[in-house]
Amino acid sequence: MTEYGSAPRAEITLAFTGASGAPYGWRLLELLLAQQIKVHLLISSAARVVFATEHDIKLAGAPDKCTEQLVGHFHCAPALLSVYGKDDWFSPVASGSAAPKKMVVCPCSTGTLSAIAQGASDNLIERAADVVLKEGGVFYSLTLLPGFWQQVAALNPIVYMVNAFRYGFLGYTDVSLWLALAVVVSFIVVLFSYAMYLINKGIGLRS
Repeated sequence: MTEYGSAPRAEITLAFTGASGAPYGWRLLELLLAQQIKVHLLISSAARVVFATEHDIKLAGAPDKCTEQLVGHFHCAPALLSVYGKDDWFSPVASGSAAPKKMVVCPCSTGTLSAIAQGASDNLIERAADVVLKEGGVFYSLTLLPGFWQQVAALNPIVYMVNAFRYGFLGYTDVSLWLALAVVVSFIVVLFSYAMYLINKGIGLRS
């Protein structure tokens, strides 16, 4: 296998949890490293069991040994991969100023998903997700799009719904909250009216 370069193009936090689907997480890790993206890897105890069962891979328990194991397997530069323990609270992913702005949990257990949604920070995976949410690494900003696509996105009612959710999470929105409310309400009214029209016409209803 070709050895990947040592200069990271970007950074991302990747977490493996105890849900089924270990091969997906493994493949994602491989592709990220192939793109020379620095990966901060978090692995739960349950994930190690799942990987051994589904993917026939026994991941080392100690973070340093696991890093060495994965660097050797993927033939990547050591600078591209760091594995942290579940209680490594001084790692970059636990810091609002040092953590990557993007994170993927794959596979993601329902327990982890629930903890992230409720803002729990009982382990490093949950803390890393909390940092990404807090620092704005969720719901991409329209300002990141080229001018033309910003105008196209403004025609999408889902954009206004997403911005309303983002404001609830982060206190930030790309559009006026009143405009977002007006668009969402209008969208609901249009859909409701169309649904009532179909019902009154009896379209698709059995007699």
